[in-house]
Amino acid sequence: MLSFVNAILINLSIIVSTSLTLYFLSIRQSLADSQVDSDFMNQTGRVSLSIGHQMFLGMIVGILCFFISLNKIPVPLYGGLTVDVRYLPIFFSIYYGSTLIGMFNGATLIVLKLIQYTVRGAYIYEYFNNIFLTISLVILATIIKKQHFSQKKSVLTFLIVALTIRLISFSVIFSPPSSFKSLVNVLSYIMIFSLVFLFTAWLIDSSISISKTIHVYRTSSIYDHLTKLYNKESFYFFLDHVYNDLISNRKTCAIAILDIDNFKEINDHYGHLAGDHVLMHVANLLTKDKTPLESPRICRIGGDEFAMIFKAPLTQPDAFIEKKLTLINQSPCLYEDLAIPIELSCGLAIIEATSIEKKKFNTEDMYKLADNMLYEAKRNGKNQLVTTYQNV
Repeated sequence: MLSFVNAILINLSIIVSTSLTLYFLSIRQSLADSQVDSDFMNQTGRVSLSIGHQMFLGMIVGILCFFISLNKIPVPLYGGLTVDVRYLPIFFSIYYGSTLIGMFNGATLIVLKLIQYTVRGAYIYEYFNNIFLTISLVILATIIKKQHFSQKKSVLTFLIVALTIRLISFSVIFSPPSSFKSLVNVLSYIMIFSLVFLFTAWLIDSSISISKTIHVYRTSSIYDHLTKLYNKESFYFFLDHVYNDLISNRKTCAIAILDIDNFKEINDHYGHLAGDHVLMHVANLLTKDKTPLESPRICRIGGDEFAMIFKAPLTQPDAFIEKKLTLINQSPCLYEDLAIPIELSCGLAIIEATSIEKKKFNTEDMYKLADNMLYEAKRNGKNQLVTTYQNV
C-alpha cells in the first residue's frame, strides 16, 4: 500500500508542476504590453515562448513522461497489475501549452521508450502501444484544444476517448477480459487512471482559478475601469520608479500631464455619457500603435486628466506627444451620429540628473514641473504642448 501511495504522489507532483509551468509560461508570453511592465522595470531577461522554447519544453516534458513510465502505480489487488499514467502530461502540455510542445513531448517519449525497450528486450505489443497510443493521444488532445471546449468538457472527452483507445488496443493485442481476475484488473486500471487524471485536472484548474481571481483584484487596483489605462495609484508607482532611476543611475526621465480642453462644456452640451465616450476615445488614441520600444506608461489620474511617464533612454517624448495631439485633433469622437471635436493641452517636463539629492528634489517636484507646464499651455490658448528641460 505504501508503494501505491508513493507512486501516486510522485506522478501527481510531476504532472501538476509540469502543467502549471506550461500554463504560466504561456500566459507570460501572451500578455500584451499594456498588461505587463517587466520591460518598464530594470530586468535582466524575459521568458519568451518562441518555437525553439516550445520544442525544448516539449522535450523536457517528454523526459518527465519517461520517468513517470518508470514509476508505474502498483495496484494492491492482484500481483503484477500496474497503472501507467505517462500519457497524461501529453494532454496538459497541449491544453495549457501548445500543439508544438505536445508533439515534441510525444516524440521524445516515443524515442526514449524505444531505447528502453531495445536495451531490455521488449515484446512487440509494447512497441506498438508506445507508438500508437502516444500518437493517438497527441492527435486527440490537439483536436480537443481546437474545439475550444470548456475545461471540464475537455478533460472528460479526453479521458473517455483515451480509455476507449487503450481498452480497444488491449483487447486486440490480448483478448477481451473474460475471467473474474482480468475483469477486476481492467476495472481497477480504469478507476485508478481516471481518479489520477480527474484529480490532477481539478488541482490544476483550481490553481489557475485562484490565479485568475488574483489577477482580477490586481487589475482592479492598477487599471482605470472606464479607460482601461493605468490609474492614479499606478501613476505614482511609475513615478517612484523613474525617480529612483534618476537618483541612483543619473538617468533622464520625462513626465507629461495632459488635459482635455473644455471638457466641462462637452459634458454640459452632449451629456455625461458622451463625456465618458470622449474619455475612452482619447485613451484609445493615446495608446494606439504604441510599440514596446516606446516607454511611456499612460495613466488616467483624474476626471479628464491623463499622464505619461517616460523612462530612460528617452525616445523623443515631445515628438511622441505632438504626434498624439495631432491624431486626437484629427479624430473627433463619434457619439450618436455626432462628431465631437477634441483638443488637448499638455505640459512636459524632461528632467536630467546632474548632482541631484533626495532632500532637494522629489517626486512631488517632478509632478509640479509638468503640471506647471500644463497650466502654461492653458494660459497660452490651449490645444498645445509646452515643454521644460530641467537639470537637477
